[in-house]
Amino acid sequence: MSTANQAASPVFALCDQYLSGLAELDPVSAGMQGVSAAFGAATDHSPTGYEARAELIARTLARLGSLPVTDDADRIAALYLRERLEAERGWHEAGEPLCQVRAPFGLVSEFRDSVDLLPHHTEEDWRNIAARLSALPAMFDGWRSSLEEGLHRGLAAARRQAIGEADQADQYVLERTHDPLVAAYGAGSLTGLLTSAAATAYSAYSEVARYLRESYAPRAGSGTEGVGPERYAVNSRLALGAELDLREAYEWGWDELARIEAEIAAEAALVRTGASAAEAVAILDATEFVIGEDAYRAWLQERHDEAISRLGGVVFDIPEALRRIEVVLVPGSASAAAYYTPPSEDLTRPGQTWWPLGGRTQRFTTWDQLTVVFHEGVPGHHLQDGGRSWHRPCPGSHGTPS
Repeated sequence: MSTANQAASPVFALCDQYLSGLAELDPVSAGMQGVSAAFGAATDHSPTGYEARAELIARTLARLGSLPVTDDADRIAALYLRERLEAERGWHEAGEPLCQVRAPFGLVSEFRDSVDLLPHHTEEDWRNIAARLSALPAMFDGWRSSLEEGLHRGLAAARRQAIGEADQADQYVLERTHDPLVAAYGAGSLTGLLTSAAATAYSAYSEVARYLRESYAPRAGSGTEGVGPERYAVNSRLALGAELDLREAYEWGWDELARIEAEIAAEAALVRTGASAAEAVAILDATEFVIGEDAYRAWLQERHDEAISRLGGVVFDIPEALRRIEVVLVPGSASAAAYYTPPSEDLTRPGQTWWPLGGRTQRFTTWDQLTVVFHEGVPGHHLQDGGRSWHRPCPGSHGTPS
């Protein structure tokens, strides 16, 4: 289908209408996923907010069923949209929004990271950053009301997850996680506003940490694991777009663990004959490292660039617009793992890999980061998620994957 025909397609128009509507209801996630337009400072994570998003899904599915499908592009877009909406609907119907507590990649980290991902070029951009920081108390209050409703209905997350997110929020305060961004603004008319907004955010982190640790976790109960086949089925469908045979997947997981452990043992022997895995790690830690944050950032950036250069045009056709990945070091992150954020839909913000420093300031091992570079960058998430930003069915449209 040509760009002009896509623009005229009712199916593609519905896709765009849904994404615009969702971005208005959930501007935080929209920005995280690369939607360029500013739809607002806060997402409503209260039961009312989740109900509004569930209603949008229902309306869109009802409308999709009445639209004509005229060619393969329409057919693929309609199938994709229906599958995603049905998976999301199942997530809402299972009550997942009412027990959404997980660390290290949960709402606490999403709210925090969403601030860093906002544009910060113009005065209006900086006002939007201040607004997002100032909105954290309201967003945490909405989340708390959903968790309380979940407990009332007997839906609880695992206690260890609540403690994990509480620790994460406390770490953000301890590390003054937003101070580097506020300092980047410099001296100007908005300095006071940004400083005050950051203080508001720190108070919100402290309050939600107290709630999770002192109020929610004890009521989650020590016997509550917050997992099981019912939840796994809903969330695996949401993540994979397919319904798994859960028993088969469980057995496959154990088989994979055994295979990986055998491979670790074989690799350890290559480091030194007869070495255990722990001994091999100690040898590599002592020999494969760089000194200083600048050297660490440069090493990571060079590995990303090398992967793109060696794989592009040989194994993958990588568009020129996606031949850039930006490395970001995160001194104040409570996450122990690197993560990726996709480029904005207009590609003005590149795909970025984020590397928590975990308190390190001088010595950074490299041997254990190379496969992470591949996983987060190319051929991993950057081609997966960055490709979605590049493949837009029509200019100016949010669009759908093809």
